[in-house]
Amino acid sequence: CLIRNRYAGPGSVLRGFSRFGPAFRLMLLQGLMFMGVSQVAMYISSFIALPFSPKLMEILDPIATQMMADPYYNPMPALMELPPDVLLKAAAPVLLVFCVLYFLAVAFLSLQMRFSNYLILDDPKVGAFAAVGMSFRLNHKHFWTLLRLDLSFWLYYLLHGLALGISMLQLLVPSWHLPISEEVAGLLFYGIYGIAVLVIDWFMRPMVEATYALAYSTLKEIKYPAK
Repeated sequence: CLIRNRYAGPGSVLRGFSRFGPAFRLMLLQGLMFMGVSQVAMYISSFIALPFSPKLMEILDPIATQMMADPYYNPMPALMELPPDVLLKAAAPVLLVFCVLYFLAVAFLSLQMRFSNYLILDDPKVGAFAAVGMSFRLNHKHFWTLLRLDLSFWLYYLLHGLALGISMLQLLVPSWHLPISEEVAGLLFYGIYGIAVLVIDWFMRPMVEATYALAYSTLKEIKYPAK
């Protein structure tokens, strides 16, 4: 509303509830797409990195032999018996390639679907599939410009990453010998994470969202001019 010089009041906030159904379906669709991307990335990373992971091959060979002999064999108990550090070290090359592939694919899709939510907020009759397709078309020939726009908010994303790191500090609690239980330490660090995100979003989120909304409004006028 503010970007288009329209009145914004309490009703503008409540208007989002009327878009709950389409927005929820869009979220499910995006989740399924990211799950599919993770499966493809894992398959490709295994194909690329397994030849360079002899220790992992030594672990998986007897399990694969057992699975070929018994179609109902469950490999999870055998994998769970292995020390986590041994399994993690053996799978490090595969995990590294997977993380790189998954990050690149998710970054690409997220950028291409950047305006899907804006399209549904503009018109709730637009379905989830249509919103994704229209967002791809809006970004056509503007991908690198939008990527530079995303990178201009590096501080915002960096602070969010650091805040997320704080929530994971509970994994280090035993080595710190804090005079509290691990459960309390987990809640403590998660609470600090929540406060940090609230402060970051309070000061920086309006600028980020206003910039994206202006970019969406400009591109929509170019691609889909009002009749």
